[in-house]
Amino acid sequence: LQVTGKGNKQLVKYAPAWAFDKLNAWLDYRREHLGEGEQDDTFLFNRIRRGSHITRERITKHAIYYIARQRGAQVGVKIMPHDFRRSFITRVIEEHDLSIAQKLAHHTNIQTTANYDVRDDNERRRAVDRYDL
Repeated sequence: LQVTGKGNKQLVKYAPAWAFDKLNAWLDYRREHLGEGEQDDTFLFNRIRRGSHITRERITKHAIYYIARQRGAQVGVKIMPHDFRRSFITRVIEEHDLSIAQKLAHHTNIQTTANYDVRDDNERRRAVDRYDL
């Protein structure tokens, strides 16, 4: 996906194949409910009002916080939108390396990426225990 990031920087973001199926389904649904017209909106997600009425406005950051809180409450945890980014970066560090995580996060400084690593002391202890010297 080509997205506009902080400072109007044009960035390329990667997503798994299944995500594109979901995004295309959303775009078809949006097109169906908004009709012809401004199909090439500059944003991906629209504001949805009560009664599931899709508007031609972009979703607000307040709505994103609200959705994250609602979904978290459904599973009994407190979730903030930035937690998804933190979790993603931690998983990439675990499964690949810090350098790939830095590139995917678009961080200039690798220390910024390292600060996102939310693994605890137990995880570091388990990493050391795996080695039989």
